[in-house]
Amino acid sequence: MSLERRLLLYMAIPALLLAGVGVVAYVSLARLSSSADRILSDNYRSIQEARKMERALRLMEWTWTNPDSDAAAKPHAQSAASRFEESLRNCEVNITETGEADLLGDIRTRWGRLQTESTGRGARAQALFERIDALIELNEAAMLRVERETRRTARLMIAVSVVTSLAALLALFAFAFIAARRISRPVAAVSERLHRALNPEDERGDRSIIGDEIARLEIELSEMLARLARYEDEQVRRFRELQERFWLVLREVREGLVLLDESGRILFLNDRASHLLKAQADLVGQLLTENLAGEDVARALEALSQRRLAGGVDMNERTIDLAGEQRIVRPRLLPGREEGRPEAALLVFWDVTEERRFEESRRRFIAMLSHQLKTPITSLSMSVNLLKERLRDEPEETRELVLLARQGCASLSSLVNELIEAAKGVTPGWTLRPQRADLVKLLRNALKPLVRQAEEQSIRFIDELGEADRFAEVDPVKFSWVVTNAVGNALRYTSEDGSVRMRLSAEKERIRIEVADTGAGIEPERLARIFEPADPVRDVHEPGSHGLGLSIAKEIVEAHGGYLGIESELGCGTTVQIVIPTTRGGAV
Repeated sequence: MSLERRLLLYMAIPALLLAGVGVVAYVSLARLSSSADRILSDNYRSIQEARKMERALRLMEWTWTNPDSDAAAKPHAQSAASRFEESLRNCEVNITETGEADLLGDIRTRWGRLQTESTGRGARAQALFERIDALIELNEAAMLRVERETRRTARLMIAVSVVTSLAALLALFAFAFIAARRISRPVAAVSERLHRALNPEDERGDRSIIGDEIARLEIELSEMLARLARYEDEQVRRFRELQERFWLVLREVREGLVLLDESGRILFLNDRASHLLKAQADLVGQLLTENLAGEDVARALEALSQRRLAGGVDMNERTIDLAGEQRIVRPRLLPGREEGRPEAALLVFWDVTEERRFEESRRRFIAMLSHQLKTPITSLSMSVNLLKERLRDEPEETRELVLLARQGCASLSSLVNELIEAAKGVTPGWTLRPQRADLVKLLRNALKPLVRQAEEQSIRFIDELGEADRFAEVDPVKFSWVVTNAVGNALRYTSEDGSVRMRLSAEKERIRIEVADTGAGIEPERLARIFEPADPVRDVHEPGSHGLGLSIAKEIVEAHGGYLGIESELGCGTTVQIVIPTTRGGAV
């Protein structure tokens, strides 16, 4: 219930009590008035008429007792008789008391005899006077009785009024006390909570104005409003600081940023975007299509207007002359809100110049390296084949070494051909020719030359591949090269009397291969960029460098749907982990 209705209810109850007291007083006055009316209208009228009858009878009696009176008195006697008759009739129609009817009947009888009989009139008149006096006394007694009753009623009404008034006053006091408590208690509670919220360190609360809850609440509310005002000022100050920092970041960021509304109009753009769009004036409020043309832009803006941006829309890359330098940017339109219902969108000009330069340098390097390797590998393959023919009658061990050399030349030739295709852009990535192969057998065959190399370097090669078959769908040539590259790096950077451990384990639908050495380890800063293609001239003789091999190995493993990771501690060794799914298209 609202405070207004509650106050109205509290005021209605005293009003009802006062109305009750008024009703009691009105009833008392009405009963007193009724008693007075009875006294005046009934008994008093009968007494008046009886007095008239006495006067009329005395006049007639004087006439009867003075026969020698003037003849002029006789009409008066007749008039008196008429008045007596009239008063008697009035009394007969105004009977109010018990016995009054019998008394009037007796008076009527005596009056009739007095009129018809001329003898003994004096005695009859005297008896008639007595009956009239009895009528007067009867009505006077009734008047006295009514008067006493009226006094009792008055005293009762006064007592009732006093009691009612006292009860009303007590009820008003009690109601006022209860109403004051009911109204002041929530106010005091709110004031107390406000004070404790604003002054949590004050355990006793503010008792300085405990007697006035409204004043206390006013003070606490004023203090709260003051604190809210200070808090608002502080938040506004912080917001302005954040806003200034935000604008600073937007101005200094290398990417161009353009904020668009649903219709494709520019709401904001930073300095980089202004330079990319070659703005000669403020572009805010203009359509993006007026400054950036192309079908891809139109499609992106159509998706924006239809609220179909979802994860964003890419546009075609553009080459822009920026301060005399050719920069390559890739615009991308991002939604301003999730669920594909943006109110605005952000157009980001990603600067991909360095990425494209790196890709071009890498492509040229792979092309150069592939062509440089192709001729010597061809010659080496021919030499190994000739050597195989000449050593046909040599011992088994010699022929096995030649066979390993021939297999290595074939693998290198296949890998170089793959590099040439990638450099030409024939395929977007590594082309795999997966086969279902036993990795234990495949890796043991591929690692035979490296096992002999380890023996020559006095390095312990620990084979923990196991004897169980471990089948997976891999490209035999490329995957073997990845593992031999990892083992070759381990042998290269492990000193004499060190060890290289090769372990293979099956985990659900994937296979984990670990190559762990006790070599020099890799510096943390170099480990962070271990998979970045290195400059071959700079890193070719630098200890701990893994050059281009690891970058290519990582791409081959990822092409298999796997993962290649390296953990290393300087001075303690390096562990290479290769995880691949057992089936093509599986996940690790």
